[in-house]
Amino acid sequence: MNDAITVLAFLALAAGCSCGEEPRPIVEEEPTRPVDRFADTPLPPVREGMHSALLAPQLAREEAPESFRVLVQTSKGEIEIECVRAWAPRAVDRFYNLIRIGYYVDIPIHGRVKGHFVLFGSHTNPDVQAAWKRATMVDEPARQSNRRGYLSFFKKEKRDNSRTISIVINLSDHPELDEHTAPFGRITRGLGVAEKLVTFNADDGSDLEAQEKRSVLHLVLGGKVNLMKLDMIESISFLEEEE
Repeated sequence: MNDAITVLAFLALAAGCSCGEEPRPIVEEEPTRPVDRFADTPLPPVREGMHSALLAPQLAREEAPESFRVLVQTSKGEIEIECVRAWAPRAVDRFYNLIRIGYYVDIPIHGRVKGHFVLFGSHTNPDVQAAWKRATMVDEPARQSNRRGYLSFFKKEKRDNSRTISIVINLSDHPELDEHTAPFGRITRGLGVAEKLVTFNADDGSDLEAQEKRSVLHLVLGGKVNLMKLDMIESISFLEEEE
């Protein structure tokens, strides 16, 4: 019963509307404050060994291939994901560039609704986290359904063009989200691994957005003790296409 209430709360948030209202159609238009607003901002200093784009999202704007596969190393095992640019070009480009610049190193699982969703993407470096949380993406229509094993970027409650870095893994079918969130990839191997991933505040009766806000606060405040209690995305790397 608690799971059902939790899921209904999250679906209402993800849809960006309250119960009884007609869902708002996605309008293909430029955001009021796109990532390009940083173009004239002086670049911040980069620490040794860090890609400059980790602190300056405007430098990570390469177009992704039409399709590619990645290997996700987690603290529970391996996951393989296939990404198809035609499904959600902006989302795929974002994921591709984050991998390319080395963003995904020891990224915590920071939200979960058991049997339904897993959430990851918050960075443990507060400077990197702050830079990319400001780099919003324009909304785009779903060309695939939010089925079990599909991934999409998390969209905040009642906020258009609010996708940034948090990614949702669907652990069950959620076609009711198709009008609001655009899947960009699917797990081709290791879905059972994804189902085992946990976080320090998992299944506490709150929706994913509330979990995200709390976990990000813990990370920014340097909650290293908490990081030992949850699963991690240790790395994400590109897989070479077979001949």
